Amino acid sequence: MENNKRTIIGLIILFTASIALIVGFVIYKNRSSNKEEVGSYSNGMDSYTTHDFAMGTEITLTLYGDFESGAGGAADKEVKEKAERIFESVHATDEKISWRIENGLIYKINKNDPSLDKVDPADKKEITEVTKMILKLCDDSEGALDITLRPVLDEWGIEGYSGSAEDYKVPDKSELEKAALETGYKKITVDEDKEAVTLDGVKMDFGSVGKGYALDKVYEDKFVDGNTGVVLSVGGSIMVHGSKKDNSDFKIGIRDPKGEMNDLVGYIKVHSGSDKVCISTSGSYEKYIDKDGKRYHHIIDPATLFPAESGLVSVTIVCDEKCIQPKYSGLISDGLSTACFILGKERSEKLLEMYNAEAIFIDDKGNITVTDGLKDRFVEE
Repeated sequence: MENNKRTIIGLIILFTASIALIVGFVIYKNRSSNKEEVGSYSNGMDSYTTHDFAMGTEITLTLYGDFESGAGGAADKEVKEKAERIFESVHATDEKISWRIENGLIYKINKNDPSLDKVDPADKKEITEVTKMILKLCDDSEGALDITLRPVLDEWGIEGYSGSAEDYKVPDKSELEKAALETGYKKITVDEDKEAVTLDGVKMDFGSVGKGYALDKVYEDKFVDGNTGVVLSVGGSIMVHGSKKDNSDFKIGIRDPKGEMNDLVGYIKVHSGSDKVCISTSGSYEKYIDKDGKRYHHIIDPATLFPAESGLVSVTIVCDEKCIQPKYSGLISDGLSTACFILGKERSEKLLEMYNAEAIFIDDKGNITVTDGLKDRFVEE
């Protein structure tokens, strides 16, 4: 009798586990095969918004057009395929320029990997040209932007810190100075003839420009066109391109540094029909630790090795067709937002003029300064 009872209980457990396994498999299968279900239409089927994750941040994409056929129709299939191609482009850029991903080109350059000889010549040419552009930004900003600063950033550890503020240890100046011995963008050499990047005791980290560059690649890969309006956000960098069905302006909000995620100080108008417009923001409110009455944020000044103290809490940069190099307007806006945050408002003026870029500065007293070229496009709330 006891044996029969145990047998029945065992069968019940086995049956229950089997059902759970089947249900779990169905749920997993649906989640993995229906990625497009995260998207949604709005504005009377005139826009479609969807999300993804790459480069350590959320990607948000809104496509504008005439999607009247709705879910399941031809326009629905086309818009979702376009969104997927855009996301794939961002992921491909991430894999190529990430210093963390082993198959990435930057990873291999940092390691002086022998397999560099087998890299696609087109990729080598691309990374050579991009590195040259970034080094120009570093030089023009007088080193405020430095793509070799990773050892110092790691000493601070603010970006990935998940503990309590009480337990956070502020690094000693001696530790920072030791880490700084392994930095210096001038230790990077670009040989355009050989399409090679050589490092002298340093490693490259494109984190300060990579999200903006991902926007450039989406545009360059022609995944956006004049028939569709696009707003693509990769972290703090946004690209606007094309038109809305009703030809109304795009509105790109500027976050209030003292408020919550959805609190705005105003917005930038981008006219419908505009070509590529890239907008990047850097702020001390993004990643920080408050300890002993002081805020330690993630934007480190290479000159002091400490979080930048320029009197600013937010810098937004706008680069459009007037940018000195429209091909890299995303990269430039991303890099300038960091550099200008470190330099401060006054010292940034010359740099902005050099790149034909516009800016919105918010200081630690809440004052907002808008450069002349943006005054008719920024609306304060």
